[in-house]
Amino acid sequence: SASAILYVDVTQNDPPVITGLPVTVQVLENEVLERKLHDLTVTDPESDTFSCVLTTSPTGGPFDLRRDAVTLAYSVYLDNLPTLSYSTVPSYTLTVTCTDSPKGRSTSNTLQVDIQENRPPTLTNLPATGTANAMTTLKSGSIFTVTGNDLDSDTILYSMRTSPTTTSFAINQVTGEITATQDLKYELTSSFVFNVTASDSRTSTHALYALTLTNINTKPTISSLVLNGVDNLYFPELTTAAGATLYTPTIYDPDTGQTQTVTINVYPAGQTDMFTVATGNTIALAAGKSFDYETLNYYRLALYVTDTMATSGPYYLNIHVLDDPEVCKFPQNLYRYDTYEAGIGGGNIDLGFHALVEDVDNPDSLTFSLVTTTNSNLFNISKTTGVITYAVDYDIDKTHPQNLSIIVKCTDTFGETGTATVSLYIKDVNDNEPDFTSSGYVVVVSQYTQPGALIGRVTANDIDQNENAEVEYDGSSATGSQYYKVMKNGQIYLTREINFEYGMTHRVYVTAVDHGSPQLTGTSYVDIVYRETSTTSTTTAASTYQDWWSKPENVAMVAILSILGLLLLALLAYLIYRCCLGRSCSMPNCDCCKRKPPNSLRKLKNPGPEKFKLWDANDLNKKRDPYSTATLEEGLPETMKM
Repeated sequence: SASAILYVDVTQNDPPVITGLPVTVQVLENEVLERKLHDLTVTDPESDTFSCVLTTSPTGGPFDLRRDAVTLAYSVYLDNLPTLSYSTVPSYTLTVTCTDSPKGRSTSNTLQVDIQENRPPTLTNLPATGTANAMTTLKSGSIFTVTGNDLDSDTILYSMRTSPTTTSFAINQVTGEITATQDLKYELTSSFVFNVTASDSRTSTHALYALTLTNINTKPTISSLVLNGVDNLYFPELTTAAGATLYTPTIYDPDTGQTQTVTINVYPAGQTDMFTVATGNTIALAAGKSFDYETLNYYRLALYVTDTMATSGPYYLNIHVLDDPEVCKFPQNLYRYDTYEAGIGGGNIDLGFHALVEDVDNPDSLTFSLVTTTNSNLFNISKTTGVITYAVDYDIDKTHPQNLSIIVKCTDTFGETGTATVSLYIKDVNDNEPDFTSSGYVVVVSQYTQPGALIGRVTANDIDQNENAEVEYDGSSATGSQYYKVMKNGQIYLTREINFEYGMTHRVYVTAVDHGSPQLTGTSYVDIVYRETSTTSTTTAASTYQDWWSKPENVAMVAILSILGLLLLALLAYLIYRCCLGRSCSMPNCDCCKRKPPNSLRKLKNPGPEKFKLWDANDLNKKRDPYSTATLEEGLPETMKM
């Protein structure tokens, strides 16, 4: 036998080989269509079968690995509508892994995909300005063509916004040509700004084109009427003849060589044949037509004016048909109204005349006035509303009457008038305070005045009327309230036995309150003096108190007496001079006038002035209050000395 050795070398299985990687490719940010990015060359050293897969970083990238069914070659594709964003993911790393079979040996390599940021399109001939002749630029006429460029070779689409807004212009979104959508003679605005936008579907660019229209048309207007306003016209039914001109509008149009035409729409419907636009654009009553108040007394005409290129309107005319002229009429001949006294512009006497007074001819053109009478100057009346107000500060407490009548007159556009009498009763307003006759009073009581005795009374006058003039009194005193009581009728009573010294004075503050609303108050005071007297008579009335020097007559009396005193002193001095120093004497008992012996002097004895005793024979020298007196008091009490 023979033997031999067979050596078998086992070699390692190698993974597939990917050639041509790594590599970097560029993808535009705004790409939207599917396309092949790169072909892969994959082989296996042992010719094993293999398969490849693709992963992306970041994950979920819009890429796909596909194998050709015929050549079995692998290629990397960009997905359709990939929605790439440079600002979010500027680059993707694609990893290709190929694995053989059955050993499962694998190999990997990468493909770098860089996203190129989209560049916006540019407008190469904007901003710009231009002009166009409005009268010669027709519909579809070219105004301007916008040009643009896109470095990414993207398709550019154009759009624009117009200021002020108008439909007279449009832009072709592909070519960028701006054209007129109507004859520009109908356009009334002279300046426009087009904000043009160039877009590549991802980014856009804006620029302005300013257009000035020359020779533009001006819209005619009816200058004698207000646009959308209403004017009222009045025509009597019997005297307005067929064909009569009712209104001639004044038309304004600064353009030359154009003809303006007025057209009208008539309300109510079916009355269009009542009116016509005559020569000169005048509005006239149609031939063979006449007004009939009883059938229809109101028409509304809407006027429009055009120069064939522009129209303005509506301007409204209200045509009122008047019945035969009649006087305005008050529903009543006599009206009665009560109101309160008030200042100028007050009273507000509204009898509704503006709504009540009838005038079928022209109810909207009545004016009101007052017929001149004795008291008409005390009032004003609104010409339009008929509301009557005071023309003076009306006060029945003084000079103005409480009951009176005035005559109101209405006047229409034809001068026809009607009258009605308004009888007024003016009520009192509590506007005057109770007024004491003096700011202060004096009452004297003595040791004989008994508790419960009426010692005085105060009175305040209120020139208001009725309850506004009714007055109640009250009083208070810091020291004398326990002795004296002021009653509601103003009477003052001593309420308890006097136990204080002579000369004591209590001041009682007195208030007078009326019964009006709001209540008004007057104030005064009473000084009650306790004096000793030798008679049992008591004082029963309050005397007014005023400072002695506050009376002008007292001051005048003192001045006169002072002058007389000075004159008497001067006369006395003169007489002494004549008697003692003169050379003659007419008085027989005047020793100083006797002739004196020559060369001899005689010294007269001066007995000296008689002593004056202040308290002698003075009945006030008693131990009591300085107000005490020993004389009998009769009649009214003495005024208290201040």
